[in-house]
Amino acid sequence: MNGSLPDDIIPIRKPHFNAKAGALYFLISRQPYAPLDDSEKTMWEAIDGRTSIANLRKRFAAVDEVLNRFASLGTCELPRVGFPSRRRRILVIEPHMDDAALSVGGTMWLRRNECEFTVLALAGVGNFTTYYLIDRDFFDIAEVTALRKAESALFLKHLGGHHMTLDLLEAPLRYRNGRWTLDWFRQHRDAMWELVARSPGSGELEKWTAALAQFFTSLDAEEVWMPLGVGNHVDHQLTRDACLQILRKPELIKGCNVRFYEEVPYTINWPGHAERIITALRNGGARIEQERVNISEAMTEKLHLLSIFASQFKMNYIKPVIEKSAVEVLYELVTPPCKTIDPISCYVDGDRVFEMARKIAPWARRHKSASLIRLFVLTPFGRWAEDMRLLLDLFPQARFEVFMARRRLVETQSLPSPRIQIRPVDRGQWYSAATRLLLSWPSPLVIVASPEKERYARRLSAACVASDSIVAPSLNVFTLALRLASAT
Repeated sequence: MNGSLPDDIIPIRKPHFNAKAGALYFLISRQPYAPLDDSEKTMWEAIDGRTSIANLRKRFAAVDEVLNRFASLGTCELPRVGFPSRRRRILVIEPHMDDAALSVGGTMWLRRNECEFTVLALAGVGNFTTYYLIDRDFFDIAEVTALRKAESALFLKHLGGHHMTLDLLEAPLRYRNGRWTLDWFRQHRDAMWELVARSPGSGELEKWTAALAQFFTSLDAEEVWMPLGVGNHVDHQLTRDACLQILRKPELIKGCNVRFYEEVPYTINWPGHAERIITALRNGGARIEQERVNISEAMTEKLHLLSIFASQFKMNYIKPVIEKSAVEVLYELVTPPCKTIDPISCYVDGDRVFEMARKIAPWARRHKSASLIRLFVLTPFGRWAEDMRLLLDLFPQARFEVFMARRRLVETQSLPSPRIQIRPVDRGQWYSAATRLLLSWPSPLVIVASPEKERYARRLSAACVASDSIVAPSLNVFTLALRLASAT
């Protein structure tokens, strides 16, 4: 060896960087990330993910110096090669291509010499990057999907593992699967984010379960780690619920130990939700033992691994969150559930759904034959077509008058109907709309408001004393409760 770096290491460029005009640039940024001289540019182009340091030394001078500079800049990775043979084969299921690293990356690092990890991302097609958050036009599905797969593969290189995906769409693409423009994104952003925070839509769980079951028919693992589905992200809920469906097919996981893991940062943002899910599993007959893995000694390495996912978050944002999670929590499934687990019992707002279902059942019976039902909706829909089809079906004689923000009308194009009349409300005009409602002939009324606006909704409900109103904290709670009440 002619330098400080091992000969057999194969340098890998971070997939976010490209060289042009004497500098490295991050994705579509117009600002140079780091300058390159001619010799550095030539070596950058020679780093192809296949050529070892030994072979680079045959072609270039100062290889170690340049590679160490690239590594210190965070533009190139130098993953270890060579791991012990016959490691325990573990499959880690993740909703998105970063969740395993965020949630159990420290545990995986500590056990890399004993365990051969394969990570399977269910949502393997997406266009989410942090450019969503700063209004930049970077929505190409093929480009972003390839970028995210490259990040995940590079993460697993450091662990001597493998990454795989199913071709299921991330939630934003289930809102609209196609080429987005920046103008379209700005118009639909609120509704799209609302969908992300809702429970699975019609047919989604069946599709995800079928895809996962097909993968399990050729499963080659001794142990499977599944996400608990902490928080309100629909893809995490779907992944957990699909995994629970797999547990009902013992022939697919015969001989495999099963563990669940708490997702980071969701377990911090939704304290107590993991315990709720575990309680639901135990109520279903499962025997579960908790394992708390102290990853303090691996924190530096975990943060480094997370820096690979530069399309998804910035380290100055995620680092403080991760450092609060010096313990990663897993749950060994000693005995699987013997009863069907109601998905609602695992939802972060499940208690509110059950409570509202009890209230809404008599309301729905009273107005089964109503001719007019009004909706006063202060939140985005997220699933306009599915929500309104539900109402149209359950109240077949009713017309629906919907008060909603004018800026969110674009979503209603997904389901026009002669039975639906939309009352657009401009910014700052909600009090005027409420006054108009008060002066209208009484009819059954549904008021949907976020928790921070609930007191206004309750005042409006009290004022519309003759309208037999229902106040819901979200369309998700309202529609889940309505489906539940209608099924009994």
